[in-house]
Amino acid sequence: MAESDATSVIIIPVDRSNHAEAAFNWYADNVYRPNHEVHIVHVHEPVVPTTGASYWAFNAEVFQAMVQDDRQIVDNLMKKYEGKLKDRNMKGKTHHQVNNNPGTAIVHYAEELKGTMVVMGSRGMGAVRRTFLGSVSDYVLHHAHIPVLVIPKKRERSTSSSGH
Repeated sequence: MAESDATSVIIIPVDRSNHAEAAFNWYADNVYRPNHEVHIVHVHEPVVPTTGASYWAFNAEVFQAMVQDDRQIVDNLMKKYEGKLKDRNMKGKTHHQVNNNPGTAIVHYAEELKGTMVVMGSRGMGAVRRTFLGSVSDYVLHHAHIPVLVIPKKRERSTSSSGH
């Protein structure tokens, strides 16, 4: 079998951000090939009850409604990307997981699915913010054992009239 005929497994982590959608679109427009199998991966942190009251005083019905709303949001996101795969005639699947550490989960998915490459968006956080908050794309870039393509946040064009 020729190398170009081999299936490449592409992992595309997504969330509800424009950065994730831009990364998917950039990959689809510039990199996708018919021998690619695209795995859309969504990892989000679990719903945790937070109120001014103690954890134990939290209303179970309110919490259940929050969990249900979260499920609906995730279902809608997965349907959106299933539609994008179908609209572009791309072979692929969607995956969803609840996990406190999205970076670790994405790296695990890449290993489990025997990924060839990870393509993901970057939120464009500054160095100080990334140092304190961490960055999922930074984590994946440094821990995945396959190539990671990070699509940067699109820069807004200056509207100044200085001519520069």
